[in-house]
Amino acid sequence: MLPPDSSSAGLFSKPKGTVIDVYRDGRFIGGIPFLQEEGIPYVFLSDVELVFRGTLHWFQVSGKVRLAIGQHWVDFFPGEQVVSVDDVRRPLDHPLTEIDGKIAVPLEFLSSPAFTQAVEYGVVWDGSAKTLQLASLESQKGTVQVPLPLPPAADPERAKRVEEEAGVRGKAAGSSPLPQGHRIHRIVVDAGHGGHDPGAVGYRRTKEKDINLLFARELTRILRERGRYEVYLTREDDTFVPLADRALFANERQADLFLSIHCN
Repeated sequence: MLPPDSSSAGLFSKPKGTVIDVYRDGRFIGGIPFLQEEGIPYVFLSDVELVFRGTLHWFQVSGKVRLAIGQHWVDFFPGEQVVSVDDVRRPLDHPLTEIDGKIAVPLEFLSSPAFTQAVEYGVVWDGSAKTLQLASLESQKGTVQVPLPLPPAADPERAKRVEEEAGVRGKAAGSSPLPQGHRIHRIVVDAGHGGHDPGAVGYRRTKEKDINLLFARELTRILRERGRYEVYLTREDDTFVPLADRALFANERQADLFLSIHCN
């Protein structure tokens, strides 16, 4: 994607080569690269971010990428054939892929009911004309909109396996009670250092305390979503917690496992 164009023709300048012309509420806003992998049309996730005025976040521990748009978000899992829309997992007909070191998403997903309802845009993809039409809810006032249910997965068993391999349960599955014979019930995750104590500092001034906290938060999220553990964090922000207080925190909660996160 080229830098924004200051002319009134659109928000983005039109890139050379095969492109999709993007229109928002009937107005041309620019073009984005159009790619094909094994006959399937893809667009770069970074371009989707610009088109839908969102923000991308990369989770270093899990590897997922989150596209936040307003009060909604879509989580992408590179290499997998599933996405999560507002924490509800949805199967994809085609997996995410990586092209030239950038994540690309199947173009057909952008016009799916799951995505359009989350971003609050109507999206129409015209493959013959190579155009992507976006219509905001504001522009559709006075029209009747009927939410379309997402069709069931072609292979429910495969979708279930994908969720299990990702270590995350769908909302419909709920959370199961802790098994009676399970020895580890409560886990305390301790992000090392914090506050005035940065821990190790990298040559680019990366602080160990920040990496520890990022890892600890993501690990806590994954463990909680598995539904088998009670998980607590000794710190949830850039706060210094003395060692004795960390141990006391775990003992007060009768933790079965204490995980202290460090990286040097």
